[in-house]
Amino acid sequence: MTEPQPPRFRVLVVDDNRTTLDLMREFFSVIHDYRVEVTVATGGKEALDRVRAEPFDLVFTDVMMPGMDGFDLLSRLVKERPGLRVVAMTAYDDVFRAQKARDLGAFEFLQKPFTVAELTRVLDRVRVEGS
Repeated sequence: MTEPQPPRFRVLVVDDNRTTLDLMREFFSVIHDYRVEVTVATGGKEALDRVRAEPFDLVFTDVMMPGMDGFDLLSRLVKERPGLRVVAMTAYDDVFRAQKARDLGAFEFLQKPFTVAELTRVLDRVRVEGS
């Protein structure tokens, strides 16, 4: 008898900082309760193009990026892909940014740096609310 496979998620991570993208890939690789397939984008326009072309379960986006910032990306994704869960991330401890992200429809707001446990909590929440 085969063992049941852990739930699978297709995740898009959007950040203009390559170190953050690499760290997120590493973090997701050590979460063994889920199989996470990570795709990355270095900006809002690239992310929007990817979401239009491929299905994702979850998008993590930095809010402070040149060009199309994370707030603009978030508002477009909420309109174009209702039900797609978007997590806004920032390195700034700013209640205004957190509230703005929630007002625009963010599923979650994370302050950098965050932990593997926090990412796991987000995946747990997606699994539970998606059931």
